[in-house]
Amino acid sequence: MASFGELFDHAAQYVGSGDMVKDMGRDLQNAANYVNNLVGGSGSPGQNQADFESNLVKVTPFMSIMSIKPKDGWVQKTSPIHEIRTLAALAHSDAYPPWILRGSGTISEEAKTDLREYLRGAIWNDDPLSHLFHDNPGWNFDRKKGLAVSYGADYLGATQAYNIVTDRSIRAAMPSLTQRAHEGDMQFLHCMAQEKGETVQETVRKVMCWCEAMYNIAIGQFDESRQLASIKLPWFTQFTTPCGTDTVRTLFAGNTPSYPKIQARKRALGSIFHIIQDSYAAGHCRRNPPFKGPIEQCHTFTGQVHEKHSDLDHSFKNIEDISLGDLDSFVSWQGVRPGIDACIKLANLWGEGRQFDDGVRGLLRDEVFAIASHAKAADSSI
Repeated sequence: MASFGELFDHAAQYVGSGDMVKDMGRDLQNAANYVNNLVGGSGSPGQNQADFESNLVKVTPFMSIMSIKPKDGWVQKTSPIHEIRTLAALAHSDAYPPWILRGSGTISEEAKTDLREYLRGAIWNDDPLSHLFHDNPGWNFDRKKGLAVSYGADYLGATQAYNIVTDRSIRAAMPSLTQRAHEGDMQFLHCMAQEKGETVQETVRKVMCWCEAMYNIAIGQFDESRQLASIKLPWFTQFTTPCGTDTVRTLFAGNTPSYPKIQARKRALGSIFHIIQDSYAAGHCRRNPPFKGPIEQCHTFTGQVHEKHSDLDHSFKNIEDISLGDLDSFVSWQGVRPGIDACIKLANLWGEGRQFDDGVRGLLRDEVFAIASHAKAADSSI
């Protein structure tokens, strides 16, 4: 296995010189002003909180993740698509006091911390090792400037190794959860197939397995001390990182274990939200009718035209006119409103404390991830 230094050297070929990384860091800090205002700032509680209520209603762009294009040698900032959809779903559900997200009333520090935990969950599927965040024991949303280094080294280095190995058992044991989630055996975290030829039924089976485990965490059936192997998560074994004997807390903490108040229940719900939202994006799934019907085909990321995938994810949309209080402001974005509506339904069931077999399984299996009668095997087309 390559050392971190070797992975860094490898990734540096793609992310550019030190000056370039510094420039990207400055861009990241400037672009992150939105989320600082939204959920309380970065570094210590109390920074940039004066306009919290108004900023929840009128959304402005910030850095969500880095889109790394190894062949073209550049990185790019994206819009906070999952964060916005998650907040919109909470704002219009019965599970969360609506005034908190619609700009009226006094918002407590506890409420802001809660919001950040949902967002950490919604971001987790894209950044399962928490490369986006500093390991800050006093703050759960302390975003990094140096994302391109740690994220790029992890993702690109592991992807290169993964592409060389053909043995499936060895691939499954490879350590990078970041790579597994984006181009490996855990692409179902984005409602995508592991490889070409995988049936929709198999992809949805894995999605449902994950959602059941996450939902049971979200309702408190499994607490943060529960071992992953004991809650039917077969992707974590003695050979993986995290491994099967690691805990739910370890899974969600990633590289930020020092924060003592991780709320696994909220992060687990956010992870399900992410899969639901992705399933309505054309780069992830083909639905019939488009963007709202049953799933006809799941795609695999490897081999796709990444620019087109990003466009269909609305990764670079201007979101300044989006209002969390007005769901109609999302209508022109293909697939976004249906995903929010589905998350609202799930949030309502969660807020009622429903068990997974008391309406939740049916919602996900028969509505959100329903399979079309003439489903096709996965490919990388869009």
